[in-house]
Amino acid sequence: MEIHPVLRRVLARRGAPGAPVTDGRKITLVLFGGIMNAARGAGALAALEELGLTAAFDSVYTMSSGFANACYFLSGQMKLGASMYYNELSGLKFLNVLRFWKPADIDYFVSQVKTGKALDLGKLFASHTRLCTMVTKVPDLNTGIFLEIHDFDREHYFELLRACSSLPMVGRGS
Repeated sequence: MEIHPVLRRVLARRGAPGAPVTDGRKITLVLFGGIMNAARGAGALAALEELGLTAAFDSVYTMSSGFANACYFLSGQMKLGASMYYNELSGLKFLNVLRFWKPADIDYFVSQVKTGKALDLGKLFASHTRLCTMVTKVPDLNTGIFLEIHDFDREHYFELLRACSSLPMVGRGS
């Protein structure tokens, strides 16, 4: 069985240092959002991290919950990030349809990333991988723009996390 050429290139970057890889290729990882996609994606990213592929991608493009996964992955904390899905986000504190005014509590989610399962912002911002996340422009909910995390400072990281994780009419923050 032959390995796909892209996978071969990714594996060749195994254990790459934090500096940008200069092999003449540009390899991008795309992570979608949605709580179930994010839970599955967390498992896949934990495997990539375990294989030593945290610095193997030139860029990562995300939307919604895929952004938090990418942040834990690029900071080398994917197992911690993945544990959030089965520990903190599986009960009614996060998703609760009876709380119709805020069925998905984005404030709770952000607080978990901030303190409960504390993301190492130093490691994240030290990553040389270009990390972009999509946010929806209001009032035109059909239009999204991609923002690159390194264009922001650490003090505004959690605002960016909240903005890309929020869904109008589903997970409004406070």
